Amino acid sequence: MRVGPVVAAFLVGIAACTPDERGRPRTADGGGSGAVTREEVPLEPAAFTAHMAGRFAALRPDVVFTVRAPLEIEAARGPGTETMSINLHRPWSFCSRGAGDCAGSLDRFTDGLQAALQQDAVPPLAANLRSVVRTQAVVAEARSRIVNGRGDVLAEPLAGPLWVVLVEDSPRTVRYVTTQDAEALRLSREAMFARARANTRALLGPLDGDFSQIDRKGIGMVRGGFFVSSRVLFVEDWRPLAEFFDGSLVVAMPEPGSVLFARGDNPQLVAELERAAVEVMRSAERPLAPTILRWSPAGWQSIDSRPRGPSSVPPG
Repeated sequence: MRVGPVVAAFLVGIAACTPDERGRPRTADGGGSGAVTREEVPLEPAAFTAHMAGRFAALRPDVVFTVRAPLEIEAARGPGTETMSINLHRPWSFCSRGAGDCAGSLDRFTDGLQAALQQDAVPPLAANLRSVVRTQAVVAEARSRIVNGRGDVLAEPLAGPLWVVLVEDSPRTVRYVTTQDAEALRLSREAMFARARANTRALLGPLDGDFSQIDRKGIGMVRGGFFVSSRVLFVEDWRPLAEFFDGSLVVAMPEPGSVLFARGDNPQLVAELERAAVEVMRSAERPLAPTILRWSPAGWQSIDSRPRGPSSVPPG
């Protein structure tokens, strides 16, 4: 477990390295499906959408990509076939903020779309099910894009605006799992959640570390890949750290690959934790939420109730 008692120290480290879809660091050249420079990408929403539609069409000439609205593209293999909605808000937001490797982000998004098109009709393997944390807004958006007959995204509330969502983890992409997938696997909803949780637990391993090195008056950080934010699903794992803070622990998940934590009985420190989460989100390719959760043996409770101003980074 990595911890950082000084906020500025770990913020510099986060901004310097953008992880790919599975948490591996990427270099500035991006790699993937035809690297581009940020200067070549138009950032006006309609122009950005047209740019990406052209890029997708060049990669998959067998698929028809139709612009439905700025940052919204529809993909279909032909007249009368099922369509896939492609939402470009996340990559556009990342590139518009100038927060990091825009070219690499678009390469990864394109690679993920390619994998999704190939996997679209293939049911997931039970061994690849994972549990992730996403916002209620993201769950609603995902549900709105499910094609008729494909079922519903498997998700359930966690705390506050945060939800637990089931995904399939494959070598090239991560996709949401639906009730139709559950039917294909012949598993009940409860069995799907149980299997995903067990798989995620095996992937992450135990949360351990030398807590004696943590500054009781600072902010710490857990990192280690795309599924790190899923560690909050294992409440009992956080007990030793909560006890180190005399029973008062708060955390935030600004992006999927990190969890920030601090002592929760100091209002000033809790406010600093929220500010740190917002700062991490500004440079994150996949911003999650600045929501603060308080630990208890029975589970997490959201203590983030203040209204958001227009400067907040859109959660993902």
